[in-house]
Amino acid sequence: MAEAGKEVLTTAVDYNLAITREALTAVGVLNDTASESGSDTRSRPVADEVSDTDTNEDCNDCEPRKRRSIFIAGRRFETGDGRWPEYQLKIANMGSGPTFAIVGPNRIEEWQFNGVDFDGFWSARCTLVEAKYGYRQFLEQDWLGRWQPREIVNSQGNRLDFMSKALDEFPVQASRQQGAIANNIPPAQLSWYFSDNVVRDYTAERFMNRRLPTPCLYEPA
Repeated sequence: MAEAGKEVLTTAVDYNLAITREALTAVGVLNDTASESGSDTRSRPVADEVSDTDTNEDCNDCEPRKRRSIFIAGRRFETGDGRWPEYQLKIANMGSGPTFAIVGPNRIEEWQFNGVDFDGFWSARCTLVEAKYGYRQFLEQDWLGRWQPREIVNSQGNRLDFMSKALDEFPVQASRQQGAIANNIPPAQLSWYFSDNVVRDYTAERFMNRRLPTPCLYEPA
């Protein structure tokens, strides 16, 4: 029975989000305030609790699990609105966990397989994941209402194309990741998650044009 006055985390997503916020708070990325979801970061699951998927992991021929490699990546947490580390850890730990964490200022754990980087790995599902937070500000609608990279011109009249280059890199990155797991499909698979549905739709169309099988999924921050 839960202690009176304390909220119980009823889902793995709630728990992982709480862990994420606690880790980010510990290194000063987030203020020590209650999360928007209302999760209590002090809550923990029952010790030694094991899911059905956990007990079946050893039965799966999952090469990314056998040759796993967690590494410490350096990232600039102050870029954008500073919430992308929280979103990345939410996605990285959504399938199990917590596995990935913030380990210091501008240092976050990520996954590597066959020399290619991924934001996370869901061991029970043998799924490598990539998380993309934001990027809506990189897009604008043309006169037909179609989304395209935003064009910015500086004071000298030169066009700045860093936004289009960032978006063009998405299919290149996904292609590289698909290539890394190509010989291990199935059971290995790759999924991309987006905090913004417009960016998700834009990227999904580009993936389809490149015949990339990577699913693009919308998961709010």
